Amino acid sequence: MFSIISSLIGSAAIGAIWLLKKQQQSGKKVRRSAMVAAGVVFLIAASVFIAGLIMPERSKISNEDRDLLFAAHGYVVGKQISGEYKNGSVVMLVPEPELEATRGKWLVEAVKSGLGHDAGVTVLPVTPALSYKYTVEDCPPFTDLVRAEDYNKMLEQYQKAECVIFVAQLPKDAGKMKLWRASPRPKVFVLNGNKKLDPILKNRLISGYTALNDKADLDSTRIPRNYEAAFKSRFVMVTSVD
Repeated sequence: MFSIISSLIGSAAIGAIWLLKKQQQSGKKVRRSAMVAAGVVFLIAASVFIAGLIMPERSKISNEDRDLLFAAHGYVVGKQISGEYKNGSVVMLVPEPELEATRGKWLVEAVKSGLGHDAGVTVLPVTPALSYKYTVEDCPPFTDLVRAEDYNKMLEQYQKAECVIFVAQLPKDAGKMKLWRASPRPKVFVLNGNKKLDPILKNRLISGYTALNDKADLDSTRIPRNYEAAFKSRFVMVTSVD
């Protein structure tokens, strides 16, 4: 932001200096103080611009904080499940690349921490079938590739699961998931969701989802160090809609 503002001010200062020189060349009297003032403004703008390139913006948070916020979703959902938990199995469907990253490992531990124990938690790495058509360099995002059939195959052996947690968004063809027709149907939670999930939440096909809080101060770089407080600083748990 500072870089953009300083660029605009600098451009205006250069324009002023050019105009003053033009007036001077045409014989008009130009105050020396005006030239000096325009030059000073330009130097200040240039200094601010350079400082903006060297120094990171205050609104940026560290990678560790990002990992903490990501894992916090799992803690809150785990805690939500624990209130009605009957010692059944909890299945986490996690994009395979996430499990290889620090935040994915933290997420799994956070779910267990929210539950109060790790018994019955099964972590299933999901690799979309469509991903095999691409190389690592040109592979589209997970959410663009995953389909209902990918999840159907993963959940085939866990039809009696009490809870299912989708770490990524539901697939584009979510209506084809066998999960909805299971009897009894497990409690379903989706991490990092949005209002598009409200209709199926209202119909009780899912039990809840986490989402960005519209009122959150995203410019703040002060992220609390415990999961629950970190989550509340930016996100909300949605379990019902009007």
